[in-house]
Amino acid sequence: MGLNTSLKELEKTISNCKKCPLHKKRLQAVPGIGPSPSIILVIGEAPGAKEDKLGLPFQGAAGSLLTKLLNGVGLDRNGLFITNLVKCRPPQNRPPTNKEIKTCAPYLKKQIILVSPKIILLLGAKALKAVSPDSLPISKVHGQSFRKDGIFYFPLYHPAAAIYNRSLQVVLVDDLIKVKNFLVTL
Repeated sequence: MGLNTSLKELEKTISNCKKCPLHKKRLQAVPGIGPSPSIILVIGEAPGAKEDKLGLPFQGAAGSLLTKLLNGVGLDRNGLFITNLVKCRPPQNRPPTNKEIKTCAPYLKKQIILVSPKIILLLGAKALKAVSPDSLPISKVHGQSFRKDGIFYFPLYHPAAAIYNRSLQVVLVDDLIKVKNFLVTL
């Protein structure tokens, strides 16, 4: 991946990647989707079964909830770039390992450069720890921004957590309102 790699070239590289064992059982890689540049980039954990089938991130129940929550605070999902830490589905939807995250990290770093976001939403503890290994637990820092390399990061609960614990939906809405209000200051 050279400095002048385009997003389309990067997608092709990701789709052909065989750097870790995840490629052996995937139906297809899930590079990400959205406009480039984009003010907001969303980072989830890993593709699930539906994402693996469609090749698009956040297409299952968590994706539907994410879309609903974004729309509820006046953010258009189609205006955001959405991706994951790892680009292939882990077996049985298990969380990605640190080794798998590290293997995919150059792809994510290149996406961040190409998308050039002002804000990155980190969905879930894995995304938070990948960007900020020494951070407090997501339960302590959700909705609080921090700045790194000129980008504002907002850790948020993963929408999947809010499916299993409905009270987190209110927390996610409140945190997304903070993000929406923060946009006005940029």
